[in-house]
Amino acid sequence: MDQHVVALLERLKASGVPVEEIAAKKEEMLKHAKLYENPLLRAGIIFIQGFPVEAVMTVIASFLLKKNNQE
Repeated sequence: MDQHVVALLERLKASGVPVEEIAAKKEEMLKHAKLYENPLLRAGIIFIQGFPVEAVMTVIASFLLKKNNQE
């Protein structure tokens, strides 16, 4: 996470973003990094990110398997 913050800040500096905006973005990123250190919160975030894809794949697989069983 630290490397991600540093890389993002370097990209912002290179693109010519004002210093005030970079400082605000740095504070926001550090706040998110602190939250991400909590293992329960991290697990929740990972679950939420993957759940929509997994749900869609499950529905598609159930329709395909149902169709194959009826034939």
